[in-house]
Amino acid sequence: MNSNVQYQPTFNPIDKVVELFEENKKLYKRLLQTEKEKIAYLEKLIK
Repeated sequence: MNSNVQYQPTFNPIDKVVELFEENKKLYKRLLQTEKEKIAYLEKLIK
């Protein structure tokens, strides 16, 4: 009995990795912006 199973993903794994990388970049930029806002706010409070 020869069963030849071939798996073809419905998405391109490379495209998925690139998509996740881009999403990660956006989240990191938002995090940095939030941190900059916090620092500016704290500096304003100190003065």
